[in-house]
Amino acid sequence: MKWDVRSVKFRVADTFVRYNRAGPESGNKPKGGTKMVEIDKIPAEARWQIAAQGLTGAYMACADMLRKEKGDAFYIEFAKQLWGSVGARAKEFTNVFGLPTGTAKELNEAVLLFAMSSMGPEFQFEMIEESDNRCVCQTTTCPWVNRANEQGVADPKCKEGHMQWGESVVKALNPDMKFTLTRSMPDGDSKCEWIFEKRT
Repeated sequence: MKWDVRSVKFRVADTFVRYNRAGPESGNKPKGGTKMVEIDKIPAEARWQIAAQGLTGAYMACADMLRKEKGDAFYIEFAKQLWGSVGARAKEFTNVFGLPTGTAKELNEAVLLFAMSSMGPEFQFEMIEESDNRCVCQTTTCPWVNRANEQGVADPKCKEGHMQWGESVVKALNPDMKFTLTRSMPDGDSKCEWIFEKRT
């Protein structure tokens, strides 16, 4: 089964942004008055994609600079702490949207929605194995790898962050399960692959 962002239903409140061509602090009356920009004229999915690409691009640029300044060991420890804290927020997401996480299948579905909602619609996932006790899934397209390629970052060092993120998500959502990252694109694999399975 392939996951596609268009299968996710969501609502976005109408939002309006006011701007003043003279600048809000200028004290001058703007020529032509205040213009109303109707942000909802841009489709919600397009706004989501633009925002997510900006976020992942900014993070990748900062991460690459941090690695160059502080070295890989420092960056990896930073990334593990950062992504561990992000993963721990998964419980809030599943509570808000009423997503079940009692089985490996339910847990994986909730995690995919959490990942796409927070990191953008570029993700493409493919189910390899799916049952109540074990689920194997692959990422075939990843926004982080895309940004690294666009910015010429040879090794984004995101494997460690991914592992910590997955472990934190499981701890937050269903401690009876365990997370294992078995393949990683930054390591040269064509896809990232992970397993959610019931602890024995």
